[in-house]
Amino acid sequence: MGESKQMKSNLARWIATAAKFAVAMALLVWLSRRGNLSLTRLEEASTHWPELLAILGIFYLEAFVCAWRWNLLLAAQELSIGLSESVSLTMIGFFFNTVIPGAVGGDVIKGYYLSRRMNGKKSAGLTTILMDRLIGLFGLVLLAAGASFWTLRSFESNHALELLRWFALAAAAGGIAALTVAVMASGRLGILDRGESVRWLAPFVKASRSLAAYRQNPEMLLLAVGASIFNHLLSCLAFYLAFQIVGGGAIPWGYYFLLVPLGMITTVIPLSPAGVGVGQAAFFALFQIVPGHSGAAAANAFTIFQILLILVYLSGVYSYLTYRRTAEAEVPAGVISG
Repeated sequence: MGESKQMKSNLARWIATAAKFAVAMALLVWLSRRGNLSLTRLEEASTHWPELLAILGIFYLEAFVCAWRWNLLLAAQELSIGLSESVSLTMIGFFFNTVIPGAVGGDVIKGYYLSRRMNGKKSAGLTTILMDRLIGLFGLVLLAAGASFWTLRSFESNHALELLRWFALAAAAGGIAALTVAVMASGRLGILDRGESVRWLAPFVKASRSLAAYRQNPEMLLLAVGASIFNHLLSCLAFYLAFQIVGGGAIPWGYYFLLVPLGMITTVIPLSPAGVGVGQAAFFALFQIVPGHSGAAAANAFTIFQILLILVYLSGVYSYLTYRRTAEAEVPAGVISG
C-alpha cells in the first residue's frame, strides 16, 4: 500500500516536471517563431565578453549579499553558523533550485543541512529560510513601488504603465501590512499549544514563536529588507548590461526599476523550470509597453541574463561537494546552542 502511494507520488511529480518543461519549450518556440526571440542576437552576445563578465560578477555579489541577509535573520534568532557557511549553504540552495524542478528544492536541501546544525532550535532555523524567501519577494515589490513614484509623470501618460504602477503599490502595501501583522502577532499564540485538540496547530505556534525574534530585533529585519532591495538593484544593473548587449538602446532607469522586478516576480511562479520561457514572455510583454521600444530586445536580454544566472547557480555544485564532505566528516555536536 505504501509502495503504491509512493509510486503514484513519483509519477505525479514526473508528470508535473514534464509539463513544466513542455510549457518552457512551447513559450520559447512561440517567441522565436514570432521573431520576439532572436538566436542571432544571442550568438552575437558572446563577443561582448567584458559585459558578460561584469554580469557574472554582479550575480556572485548578489549571492554573497543573499548569504549575508540570511545570516542577519539567523542572528536575530541567536543562531550563528558564520558567514562562510552561510555562503556555502546559499550556493547549495541555488544549485538545487536549478537542478531540481520546482521553486523550493534548494530550500529543502538547505533546510536539511541547517537542521543538522541545530540543537533544539530547528523550527527557528527553518523559519529563517522561509522568511528569507519572503523578504526576497518583498524587496521586489518595494523596489517596483518606489520606481512608480520616481517616474510618476511618465507612467501617468501610459495606461498600461499606470496599471502596473498601481499593482506594484498595492502589492507593496499588502506586503508591508502582512509582514507587520505577522511579526507583531508573533509569540502571542502560545495558548494554542495546549491540549490534544490543538496538536495540528503546533507547527504554526512554533513558527509564531520564531517570528517573535524579529519583533525584538526590528533593526535586523530592516537591514535584511534593505539587503533585498540592494540585490534587486544589482539585478536591474545586470539586466541593463544584457539589454545593451542586444542593442536595446537607452531607456530611463525608472522603467528598469519598475519592470525588471515585476518580470522577476513572474519567474517565481512554478510554471516552468527556473522560469525559462515564462520570463522571456513576461519581459517581452512588459518592455513592449515602453514608448518607442520593442519587447524583443528585452526577451533576448533576459535570455542572456538567465543563462548567466543559471551558470552561477550551477557553480554551487562546488559548495555542495565540499560542504557535504565536511559535514559527513563531522559528528553533529550541537554547535548552535539552544
